[in-house]
Amino acid sequence: MSHKALTPDDGRILPGSKAAFNEAATDVSEIELKMLVPNLPNGNVNKAAFADIKSYFQNLGWIRSSMEVMHVDADGNTVGDRGALLTRQLDTPDMSLYKKGVTLRMRGHCPDGNIKTMTNADICVKFGNTQDDSGALRRQEFEAKIDSFGRIDLAPLRKKYPKEQYPELHDALKGIRADHLVEFHRPDVLRNRHLVEIPESVTGLKGKKFFVELLLDEVSFVFDPKPQKPKDATSAAPKGGPVVYHVDLEVETEVMFKVCAYDKNPDAANYVSSPMTNAELNQAMTAVQHHLQLAANNTLKVNKYSKAERGFYHFAKMYEELKDYVELNTRLSHKGRVQSAFTIKANPANDSDATQQEKLHHRLSRDFGPYLRDRDRPIARHP
Repeated sequence: MSHKALTPDDGRILPGSKAAFNEAATDVSEIELKMLVPNLPNGNVNKAAFADIKSYFQNLGWIRSSMEVMHVDADGNTVGDRGALLTRQLDTPDMSLYKKGVTLRMRGHCPDGNIKTMTNADICVKFGNTQDDSGALRRQEFEAKIDSFGRIDLAPLRKKYPKEQYPELHDALKGIRADHLVEFHRPDVLRNRHLVEIPESVTGLKGKKFFVELLLDEVSFVFDPKPQKPKDATSAAPKGGPVVYHVDLEVETEVMFKVCAYDKNPDAANYVSSPMTNAELNQAMTAVQHHLQLAANNTLKVNKYSKAERGFYHFAKMYEELKDYVELNTRLSHKGRVQSAFTIKANPANDSDATQQEKLHHRLSRDFGPYLRDRDRPIARHP
């Protein structure tokens, strides 16, 4: 697939490279550095790394604003902000989008784990990854607001990005309709967001303001098949529910060339980077990576895969372990309503008692039950 150049011909990254929601789109590239926190020796996630990173940038005085995960304190009071995100990762049943390097998702704020309470929802298509010397990724990102998190609507994307100006998006979605799409998995994210200013004495770019969005994401990858009704009305229906099949901790820094559409900080408009050449941007992002490694005691691993891509990668292994209990749902008469790509079999081949499927996660090579008990909120469930 051919894509537009990510930057203008003179190599400058212009302010406004990340378009505001549902306004006239300009440049559609995002520039971000992704890193993963390795698990502890016992295999558990190392949540302490996030606290170390926050403290490091806080002690340097570089944090300008923060939005952190909602949680309940010892007295039962809810503290923090709307830092919990939920994504519904969509594709055709044969994963035709993913196979050609395209990911499509719906995402919104979901602090209480109930899909019906979603707010600030948007739909987004991404493709065209390249990686700079600093490790930073560039990709094309097309994002538009949507009114419903329960129904798939591609019209806002196609309207915001006209075919004449953005043929690559329309090529990526060619032949795709809402009722062709199903939900494969959900990255369920507890997000701590910090807006950080890296001073010019560190970047070495005299007279250049440089702001990055520092995201500390605790990601639970969720598989949520729908139960299949048994043909025999007297038989017990299989029980389903969300299954966590992988967890990781991602550190992401995205360059701020435009105010985030969801940032309500009154000073947010001042926290925008100066225009930069590709060489200047690479230099600044190298400095960011250096300080992130210092903050995490040189343990972070540079990662070039998005949450969607990691979800599909680990999904393949999970499905291999559960394929005797779930089946691909190819009935696409759902009229755009989001449905799971898989249903739980009413009569699994290797299990005469359908009720044994109640705890599918116990059939995976790793049970994330202990992790879930320590999580700050419930895993999002089907409405």
